[in-house]
Amino acid sequence: DIEKSINPDIGFYSKEFDGHLPLSFQMFALEGLKRISHPLRIPDPETTAMIMFTSGTSGIPKGVGWTHGAIAHNNLATAERLAITPEDRAFINTPPYTTSSITHVITMIAAGASIAVERGFLFGSGIFDRMRELDCTGFGGVPVHFLRILASVKDSPVPKRLRFLMNSGEHLPTPAIKGLRAALPSLQ
Repeated sequence: DIEKSINPDIGFYSKEFDGHLPLSFQMFALEGLKRISHPLRIPDPETTAMIMFTSGTSGIPKGVGWTHGAIAHNNLATAERLAITPEDRAFINTPPYTTSSITHVITMIAAGASIAVERGFLFGSGIFDRMRELDCTGFGGVPVHFLRILASVKDSPVPKRLRFLMNSGEHLPTPAIKGLRAALPSLQ
């Protein structure tokens, strides 16, 4: 019973999952946010910002709490390491409720940059094609994206403005990292 275990004040959801949840807290659709009636406040860095529920691929599914401070530190450090600026735009091709999407979106927002999102998964050269169309400088994905990019990089021209990649969700195998660095040496 998620509602009882986390006791939120508000929640965000996609209309794709609309309707059948008996939740007592205020919900806002991601596709068109209503005005939030209470003032925003600066949170205590040690308080829990969100609870991500794992899928259980490595055991029993569990809720993992993230503090405001941990999220801010992770995302600001990533943005600094990749030298992300307001001129950057990252292509994100994972569902909006996943850890990967959430961290990539927050990283880009923390740097004042923008995002381009594609529903449904693109793989290999399809990612590069869409990134060229959307004039993206970065890509945020999960290991399967990078493995497919690596497999197709010889057959698809790399977008000219592409300068960084962000992986999250699960570790990227060392051979894939080495392969990406060799195939795309100019990227961070």
